[in-house]
Amino acid sequence: MTASTPPAPASPPSGKPPTSTTEAGEFSVSREIERRTTWFIKLRWLAAAGVIGMAALLRLLSLSNLAVGPILAFASALIFYNAVLSVIAGRLRNRPVKQIRGGADSFVRLLAPRALVGLGHEAAVARTATFASAQITLDFLFLAVLLHFCGGVESPFSVFFVFHVVLTSILLSRRATYFETTVGFLLFAAVVLGEYFGVIGHHPLDWFWPADAYRSWKVIATTLGVLGTTLYLVSYLCTTIATDLHEGIRDNVLLARQLAGDRRKLEIAYQTLRESERTKSQYMRKVAHELRGPLGTIETALKVVLQGMAGEVGESSRELIGRAQRRAGELSAVTHDLLLLARAREAGRDEQPAPIAVAGLLADVIGDFSESAAAKGVTLSLDTDAEGVVYGDPVAIRQIVANLVENAIRYTQPGGSVTVASRSQSRNLVLEVVDTGIGIGAEDLPRVFDEFYRGAHAREYAAGGTGLGLAIVKAIAKHGGGDVAVESKLGQGTRFTVTLPGRA
Repeated sequence: MTASTPPAPASPPSGKPPTSTTEAGEFSVSREIERRTTWFIKLRWLAAAGVIGMAALLRLLSLSNLAVGPILAFASALIFYNAVLSVIAGRLRNRPVKQIRGGADSFVRLLAPRALVGLGHEAAVARTATFASAQITLDFLFLAVLLHFCGGVESPFSVFFVFHVVLTSILLSRRATYFETTVGFLLFAAVVLGEYFGVIGHHPLDWFWPADAYRSWKVIATTLGVLGTTLYLVSYLCTTIATDLHEGIRDNVLLARQLAGDRRKLEIAYQTLRESERTKSQYMRKVAHELRGPLGTIETALKVVLQGMAGEVGESSRELIGRAQRRAGELSAVTHDLLLLARAREAGRDEQPAPIAVAGLLADVIGDFSESAAAKGVTLSLDTDAEGVVYGDPVAIRQIVANLVENAIRYTQPGGSVTVASRSQSRNLVLEVVDTGIGIGAEDLPRVFDEFYRGAHAREYAAGGTGLGLAIVKAIAKHGGGDVAVESKLGQGTRFTVTLPGRA
C-alpha cells in the first residue's frame, strides 16, 4: 500500500478547521507508537527484577564461577537506565513537536511502519519512532553485556533477542526491524568472538557446558547460525503479520476520517435545511396571517349580502355569491390550518412539558364531536385508561386527537364506528383512533402526512378538507418527542397510532 497523504476532513459546521489530527475519535500514529514504546519501559522493570532474582539464585547455588557482582551491577544500571528513559518519555509526551530540519518524511519512512505513514503529524511520528529505535538498540547492548556475564555462547538467555525482535516488528518498519535485528546479532557475535579470541574474559556455565566450549568453532558456528536464522526468520514472519495489521488500521483510519468529513457535511446540510424550514414556516405563517383578515372580511360581507341586509338579491346573483362565500370559507380554513402548521413547527423546544390527564382530554374531544358523529350515523366511542398521563402542551395534544377524530368521522360511512383509545407502552403513551371507514389505498399511504395531499379516493368521497390536518398532527407529535403511524386497507378502515412521551 502506498503511503499517500489522505485528504483533510471537511471543516465542522462552525467553520473552524480541526486543530489537530488527534481530535476526538481519531487515530494518531505517534501516540500509538508512544503507547507501545511504554511496553519496553514496563518490561525493563520486570527484567531488572528477574536479573536480581537470577543473581540471588546463583549465589544461593554457590556458582561462584559466574560474576554475580557484575550481574548485580548490571541490574542496577538497568534500573537507572530505565528510570532515565521513563523521565524522557514523560517529557516527550508533554513537549510540543518541532518540525525536524529538512523535513520529517525521511525519518518516518525509514522507521515508522509503511502502512501508517501519511496519516498526519509526521514530525511527531519521527520523534517517537526515533526514541523507540534508540531504546531497542540500547536494550540489545545491555542484553549483550548480560549474556557476557552469563556464559557468552553458552548462555541459554540468548533467546531474549527473539522477544525484542518481535516487539520491534510491531513498533517499527520492516527495514528498521531488519536493521535492529542485525544490530542485536552483531552485538551477540561480538561477545562470542571477543571471548573466543581472548579480547574479553569468559564466565563459563561449566555445570552445563564443557569448560572449553566457548573456544569451539563448532559451538560458535552452530549457536550463531541458529540464532541468526531464528532472528531473521522471526523478523520476516512478524513484520509480514504486522504489515497486514497496520494496513487494516490505515484503512480504518481513512474510513473514520471520511465518515467524520461526511458527518460534518451532513451537519452543515442539516443546519441549512433547518434554516430553510424555519424561513419557510415564517413565510407561510406571515402569508396566512395576512390573508386571514381580508378573507374573513370577504366571507362576512358575502354573508350579509346573502341575508338581504344590503338589498334584494336575485336568484342568479344569489347562487354566484353563495359559491363565492363557500370558496372564501374554504380558503379561510386553509389559512387557519397553515397557521396551525407553522406554529407547530416553530414552537420552542425549551418549553417545559406539563402532565396531562389523557382520559379527561379524550372525553372532552369525544364530547365536541358526538353531535356531528350522531348526525352522520357514526358510533363514536372511547376506550382509555383513567390513569394514563402524557407530558406536553394540552392544546397541541388536543389538536392531534381532534384532527384525527374529525378525519375519521368524515371518511366513515353511516352505520360505521370510530373508536378513540389509549394505552401505556413502556415509558410512552399510545393514542389510537380507529375507524371502519373507506380506508386509504396502498399508493396513498406513504404520502398521507404530506402538506396539501389528499388521495383520489378521499377526494371522491368528501369534497371538503384542506389536506393539512395530518401534516399538523405529525408536526405536533414530532415536536413533542413522539411520532405517528398509520395502517389502512382500502374499504376496511384506518388506524392512526400516536406515540407520546409518558415522562417529562
